[in-house]
Amino acid sequence: MIKRILSVGLLLLAGCSDAPDLNSQQAIAALQQLNARLSGESSDTSQLWPYTEQYLKQRHDIYKAIARSQLTPAQAQTLDYLITEERFVRRYQPWPMAAKIDVDATAFQNPQWQHGLAGWLTYVEHTLELAKESKIFLNAVEVAHMQAQLGHFKDKGTEPALNMAITSLEAYLDKYTPRNQLGLSQLPNGAQWYQAKINYYSGQVRSPIQWFTHIQGKQKSLKETDVQPLPSRDSAQLLPDLDWRQNYGDLRGWAKEQSLSPSQRRMALIWMEVDLGVHAHMWNEHFVYTALAKKGIDAGVATRILMQVLTHPGQSFIYAGVLNEL
Repeated sequence: MIKRILSVGLLLLAGCSDAPDLNSQQAIAALQQLNARLSGESSDTSQLWPYTEQYLKQRHDIYKAIARSQLTPAQAQTLDYLITEERFVRRYQPWPMAAKIDVDATAFQNPQWQHGLAGWLTYVEHTLELAKESKIFLNAVEVAHMQAQLGHFKDKGTEPALNMAITSLEAYLDKYTPRNQLGLSQLPNGAQWYQAKINYYSGQVRSPIQWFTHIQGKQKSLKETDVQPLPSRDSAQLLPDLDWRQNYGDLRGWAKEQSLSPSQRRMALIWMEVDLGVHAHMWNEHFVYTALAKKGIDAGVATRILMQVLTHPGQSFIYAGVLNEL
């Protein structure tokens, strides 16, 4: 059954003019296949590498072929969000922090796979250099993340072509000057990109400053409350959706069904505040740790919050509904 579903996607991606529209199940299967490398789920040498021109074209074709009439309302909103994101600068930052490119070590036993990775690393270096012409730069945490992943590759790679590509990209990143702020708003059209994210995750349309003021006001009622972790979604059964960064699950719908304690509500508000602070108000790393320390958040928890905010901008707003409960 799965092979048949995937074959529909392959017909589409091959440019077949009479390929049928993709229903929800077929769309998710096609996107899972396309994004397998981003999810760390495939070592198949035929899979496209992320954010190459061919990848972007196939992704766009899939979006166009999805039959909206066969989507749930939540999936239709996700499709609109994914199409909106095509306008922004991710194509010039082809190695997102959410990606799991470092797959199982068995992939490195395939010389052809190693050559494919070598070519992609060369593409990443070339793309980052092109991005400079449009004043698009990685932040320091993104650079460090890539350097750490390259270190893992170096330990596993055996092909000379791969080792040369790793060495070249490492040297490039050693000399790379990241942007001086962490948030999206420092990128060209980054403020609009971030606005699209918080609109999608919250299901509401408010500016960052409106959200920030609202959140700070709500925090006053919980300032004497301790802070507890938010519900884990690791084993949760989410309804199927279209975004690889959410493991193809309806994260927004799941969050709406959670019953949060006062301590968890305070954590949700803090997470949203840091999200806005970093991506809309130019908070740097030091400011984040200082602000969270004043709220009684230790450095370990602060690091987890900051990394979540940098890896998944705007995603904290899945809990925007908590504001209606305070």
